[in-house]
Amino acid sequence: MANKIELYDVLDNTKNIYLSNNALENLIDFERVLDKLDLYVFENWKKGELVEGPMHSRYFVECSFMWPEKMMPNPLGAKRLLDYNITVTFKKSNLSTPVKDLATYPKNVSASFQEQQVETKEMPIWIVSIKIPRKLMTNVERGLAEFAGEDLDMEDIEKAENENLEQSAIAPEMAATEEVPQL
Repeated sequence: MANKIELYDVLDNTKNIYLSNNALENLIDFERVLDKLDLYVFENWKKGELVEGPMHSRYFVECSFMWPEKMMPNPLGAKRLLDYNITVTFKKSNLSTPVKDLATYPKNVSASFQEQQVETKEMPIWIVSIKIPRKLMTNVERGLAEFAGEDLDMEDIEKAENENLEQSAIAPEMAATEEVPQL
């Protein structure tokens, strides 16, 4: 990731994601992992914009997001991700955006066209790169959770919770009809 980011590169990355079903699905899975790990309860994490990614390697998927300098995401959110072997890096950078000034840009292009430089302004931003293990993405996608070294299916856990709720709803009625033996 360069020290200076061009707005055109960000827009080009977004266009490429929409043109590729695979990239869009991976980005949705990436966001699902962040959501399941409750990252968005921390301040400003919802306000990030995708700058680069998803970039795939054999074992990881990485995305970079940007925030205005004054809206830095809460680092406690990144600390929560570290428990799941997710790598998070914070970096200061600048976003270069074109400035449309009607006085400097000609309305009519004449035959003697001279190349003009596009005026830009730079805005300080935070770049946060998040690198998630592919194994974690597939486990969250399938609904698996690891407990005491064993993989558990989340559907089984939810069914067991529902059965316990049903039994506890029935239990007070059963207790009222049963007689307690006296000693």
